[in-house]
Amino acid sequence: MDYKKIYDNFILIKRQQRSGIVHKRGDNLCMHHIIPKCIGGPDTEENLVLLTYREHVFVHRLLTRIYPNEGGIALAITFMTRKSIITKGKVVNSKELDELDRLSREYKRQLATGKHPSEETRKKQRLAKIGTKASQKTRELLSKIRMGHPVSKETREKLSKSKMGYSPTEEHRKNVGLSKKGQKMSEKTREKISGGNAYTAKKIKGPTGKVYNTIREACSDAGCTESTLKSWIRNHPEKGYEFLNPDDAVGVRHKPIKGPDGKIYKSIHQAAKETKVSRHTIRKYIDLGIKFSYLDQN
Repeated sequence: MDYKKIYDNFILIKRQQRSGIVHKRGDNLCMHHIIPKCIGGPDTEENLVLLTYREHVFVHRLLTRIYPNEGGIALAITFMTRKSIITKGKVVNSKELDELDRLSREYKRQLATGKHPSEETRKKQRLAKIGTKASQKTRELLSKIRMGHPVSKETREKLSKSKMGYSPTEEHRKNVGLSKKGQKMSEKTREKISGGNAYTAKKIKGPTGKVYNTIREACSDAGCTESTLKSWIRNHPEKGYEFLNPDDAVGVRHKPIKGPDGKIYKSIHQAAKETKVSRHTIRKYIDLGIKFSYLDQN
């Protein structure tokens, strides 16, 4: 079937019928671009014709057959048919509408590629989300989508810079504590936290020679997060921060511990678990030389 010939004849008849009509709002007629704008049609009087809503849908359906791979035309008719389903009754079958929707989505994706929202738009988006909470179903879906997704080095650096100098408020700390109340951590998570906290009880020497009893004190002075300061110590010696006793600070949780009863524990984590004494307290006892000691110190 020659859809192009049908389209051209139909447009010619409608132009002749409505050549003397002046378009006004509310007259149930709409302007149609004979050569669609998405394929370069001009916005001139010669390229416009007045059509009723039903005629408009009809000619756009013809255009989708004349230009089957043109996403802009598909996008236009999907908007029109959504309106028609609500107000005029269904005019496009589900199979056709599904194909048009696929084409229009692809067209919108191409238009959005490489474009970034302005700062004003970003601000509006942030304000719109203030006070809203994602449902449990949405959280699970986001978690599933992000699982195993690698984070680029550039993104890691941006995240690190965004948190530089940030210190959570007392209210924030309280809210985090309440949100985790009653939750039980897995053994794997406990070990990870234990490894991270192995740094916190060790003394830190700053670039000016000042000695801090804990990493938190050093962070408060440096105006950075604990993870940032640990990174400086491990990877950026030029920053001037170092553990006062690096041998004890690095890998301390893996060193064998001798308890007050002479029992040997494989790590400080095992000693804390079996003796019911916190790791922080055990480290203090080791520093003071009482009750507990590293096995290689004897």
